[in-house]
Amino acid sequence: MSFRLGADVGGTFTDLLLINDDTGATYTAKVPSTPADSSVGVLNGIEKICRTSGIDPKQIRSVMHGTTVATNAILTQKVQRLVLSRLVVTGRCCTLRARLYRAAWAAG
Repeated sequence: MSFRLGADVGGTFTDLLLINDDTGATYTAKVPSTPADSSVGVLNGIEKICRTSGIDPKQIRSVMHGTTVATNAILTQKVQRLVLSRLVVTGRCCTLRARLYRAAWAAG
């Protein structure tokens, strides 16, 4: 049996979704985010979702990560200009690469 795990780091909470690849069963967990080191919140969430679903973390075959912290910062214009530099396609995987550069938002 294998599972896929998704984690979304927000400003207040980190949300996790675990999907059983065989049955389609889903499990969710919510833990406090840890702004000083977001990996701590993600690891706390993995521990919680594995404990509550009764699965061994070794059964997780893939992990997807997202962050609404970055999205919100961009939408509220509280970060430097973001440049989407390229989409890298390797096999079945796509990776969006982004770069920040210094510019005033008004310089548009």
